Amino acid sequence: MSFCGNCGTQIPEGSDFCPNCGQKIDVVANAQQTTTQNQAEQQANQQGTDATDANQAQQQGTYQANQGTYQANQQGAYQANQGNFQGQQYGYANQVKQPNAFMERLKTDKKMQGICVGVVALIVLLIGLVVWRVNAAKTVDISDYVTVTFEGADSAGTAVVDIDEDKLYNALTDAGGDKIISYYGQYEVMNSIDVTVTPNEDLSNGDKVTVQYTYSKAIAKKYGIKLKGKDEKIKVSGLKDVEAIDPFEYVTIKYEGMEPYIYPEVEVDSSKIKFLDEIYFSLDTYSGLSDGDEFTVTAEIDEDYALSQGYYLKETEKTYTVNADNKYLASVDDLTETQLAELQKAATDEITAEMATEDYTISEPAYIGAYLLNAKEKSYSSGNKLYLVYQVQATDTEDGEFADTTVYMPVEIEDVVVSSDGTIDYYSADLYWNYEYPNDGWTSVYGYLDGGEMYNELVTANVSDYTATVYGDALKAFGE
Repeated sequence: MSFCGNCGTQIPEGSDFCPNCGQKIDVVANAQQTTTQNQAEQQANQQGTDATDANQAQQQGTYQANQGTYQANQQGAYQANQGNFQGQQYGYANQVKQPNAFMERLKTDKKMQGICVGVVALIVLLIGLVVWRVNAAKTVDISDYVTVTFEGADSAGTAVVDIDEDKLYNALTDAGGDKIISYYGQYEVMNSIDVTVTPNEDLSNGDKVTVQYTYSKAIAKKYGIKLKGKDEKIKVSGLKDVEAIDPFEYVTIKYEGMEPYIYPEVEVDSSKIKFLDEIYFSLDTYSGLSDGDEFTVTAEIDEDYALSQGYYLKETEKTYTVNADNKYLASVDDLTETQLAELQKAATDEITAEMATEDYTISEPAYIGAYLLNAKEKSYSSGNKLYLVYQVQATDTEDGEFADTTVYMPVEIEDVVVSSDGTIDYYSADLYWNYEYPNDGWTSVYGYLDGGEMYNELVTANVSDYTATVYGDALKAFGE
């Protein structure tokens, strides 16, 4: 049986190296041989009773010295490694932990050292990657969830921004963790985000547009996350090569009815572009309009279908101001000479017709002015009233009660309407029903003997419902 001279481990038969410390066997053999020789000398010295005291002392000293040296070597070497080995002669007082063969080999094997260095470097790299991933998860790049596309026709395109809100919501949840989940902060963060494209109209393929991201850093910070979104330039593409048209260039608006019940009608000239017949034109208000009111017309058609037909609508809405074909007369000054003459003829014809059955005669009626009363709230039954006032000299030819008496005869013409083609229309023309008795006699005349009284009855009495205007200096002398 042999033991390692380096660590004291028992060496199996036929082994070339110590199974514990890896020491070569020749070293073990030398140590074993030295130990055996010392033991033999010790036995010889103890059994040789006839030996001299000097030789015995020499042998014992030599043995003790050798034993001390060996014991010191063994104990020193082992104690340096484990601290418990007491020498071969004394055996093992306690079971001790032996040196690791892998670590001993690692000290001398450069290949293994290189492998270990690589493994350590890989572990450090993985730890760094994990740390980076943890920190990177707290930053959300908005642009990862935004898609910008372009639609419409070439030269008339627009940008469409689409935000994948579901994925962005999940990303914010992962980044913010429990804090953002507890307060439903995803929606607050998302509401602070805005993505704009500039320019965003009349785009053509090949144009460059800028995508800009804005967001609230303060809101993101509140939930322990960071947002980023770097402005970027992108090229316009995907716009279709079609003919862009403005459908309202081919639209004419016609008006029917009288205010406040005017209703517009859309007429489309499709003689040059048959495609216009496929567009539906809707109005936001179909009736109940007055002159000067506004309304909006919308051209409705499926955009994809229009593009498939080779057209793109540059405009789909247009606002119009009511300019009725038929309008209530707003001012006597707006009448042409022809139009005024037509109304005057209607008035004098009415006077002539009424005088045909009266007991007095009048001179040729002289036009001295007009009162125009426009209703403040127009309705079917009330739009305006025009009073054409004539001055006549009346004479009682039957009883002779009066002669050459000045009388003011107003003819009331209701709802005077002027059409865009210049024609005049009105509801009725009647001599105003008022009687006066010249000289307090028995014979009465149509009209007024006092101009002031006429003004009060026709104008002043109606100011709550009408806006009145006086025309003619003669009438203005009575009031205006």
